[in-house]
Amino acid sequence: MAKVGVAYAAASQPNRVQGVVAFAGGDKIPKGRITLLLPDHGFPEVSGKDVAQISLYSDGNAEQIDFSYLPKQRFNDTQTQQIVARLERADGWLIARGSAKLQEGSSVHITLGTVMY
Repeated sequence: MAKVGVAYAAASQPNRVQGVVAFAGGDKIPKGRITLLLPDHGFPEVSGKDVAQISLYSDGNAEQIDFSYLPKQRFNDTQTQQIVARLERADGWLIARGSAKLQEGSSVHITLGTVMY
């Protein structure tokens, strides 16, 4: 069963980021922790403070995992925002990565591709 991670910031902000993480080829997502790295719209210009993290967990049985996130502030329409997903095994080894563009009001679909070493 897929677990959904939800992070809440200011409840008055209506621009929720929601979407799906899937594995390339429609395969099941391998077991591990998926870290979603999202722009933190509260500090877009300050390096090191521009990322919020959400953790999702794959038990190895799901073909996709839904997620939802409420940013601290509204999107800045003048910048292209991106969300990055990293899938790591329990030992911390990176096994897959994916990214997608964020657009206010649109659902995000991130496809994880196997990392080659």
